[in-house]
Amino acid sequence: MHKPYLERDAADIVEQALAMKAEMGLESVDFFSFNFNMYSGFYPLFETCSRLFQRIYLKSQRFDMLAQDRGMAQYQAASGKSVFSCGLEGISRRLRKYLNKNLDDEALLASIDGHRKTMQRLYIGACVVAGLFTLLPGRFLGSLLWGSPMNGIAS
Repeated sequence: MHKPYLERDAADIVEQALAMKAEMGLESVDFFSFNFNMYSGFYPLFETCSRLFQRIYLKSQRFDMLAQDRGMAQYQAASGKSVFSCGLEGISRRLRKYLNKNLDDEALLASIDGHRKTMQRLYIGACVVAGLFTLLPGRFLGSLLWGSPMNGIAS
């Protein structure tokens, strides 16, 4: 596939990020890309930087990436990105086609649907985990459920 740009090696990007971290004490790193799913080194770069930085911020101008690569939304959610702002230069299908956005109605709806499903799984998972913690022995609801005394409270 012909790409109208030069790709930078993921190892070089990590090396530069580490140098900036050492010089400036960075705890997070921001990546900006026209289209992350076109970058062949995205997943190795993300996985390496997630071990080196507390947070990774991603900004892309392409919304169709969420439809083309379902894993991309999960990686972005794992990085703490839960808000996606999408510039669709032209709401109409005709204008998107004219501007060569490669984002037909089907891809647009698939991108929105993929993001919605990822966020729903994240929200439901968080609620289930938090709910399970309330049922642990020694917690108020846990002591009611299991019939055990709560820590620090005389029976």
